[in-house]
Amino acid sequence: MKRSVVALCAFLLLAAFMPRPATAASIDLGVKGGLALSNLRWTGEGPEEGWCNLTKPVFGVFAAFNLSQTFAIQPELYLWMAGAQIEDSFEGDTFKMQFLFNYLHIPVLAKVHLIKEGKVRPILFAGPAFSFLMTAKQKAWYNGSPKGEEDVKEYLKSTDLSAVFGGGLEFYLNKIMLVLDVRYNLGFTNIDKESEDTTIKNKAIMIMAGIGF
Repeated sequence: MKRSVVALCAFLLLAAFMPRPATAASIDLGVKGGLALSNLRWTGEGPEEGWCNLTKPVFGVFAAFNLSQTFAIQPELYLWMAGAQIEDSFEGDTFKMQFLFNYLHIPVLAKVHLIKEGKVRPILFAGPAFSFLMTAKQKAWYNGSPKGEEDVKEYLKSTDLSAVFGGGLEFYLNKIMLVLDVRYNLGFTNIDKESEDTTIKNKAIMIMAGIGF
């Protein structure tokens, strides 16, 4: 599995920045970035309510293999900071806590163009995503001052399986393609590997923009 992930990462990173030969007209290569509004779904004996979205940048590369004018398979590779945060106050004091889970996020999407031709083409897409945990931190602040940081990676599973679905627009301008899309990432894996009474699953809304060649 690790060898397959490394091979896919290397391919996408190299492909996105290499000139495309004339014989590869059915492949779109590019880069994307945007914002991820991440949160955690707790069940069982989870923490109190009130957890808010963690808003962090997300960026990476993609390769779209166009099998027809309307259908493509599009693997992608992103650095994604998942997690959640909570903030509360009591008698004038404020407390803030964040969970910060840094993933290598690899969606493999089936993409459909809703029209065959034109400079502006709406798209819909869906598919599985495989995420690999790189770091996991818990941070706390009291009255705006840092109060500690803990490495919590050992308490979490190293992989996460999720579903990605969404839509957007592709703008074709001469030799480049501009992309805008909005997607939802719904985690299936209980990433908590310690507790038998609690499940924790990732979720995120991602607002993305990119350029393809």
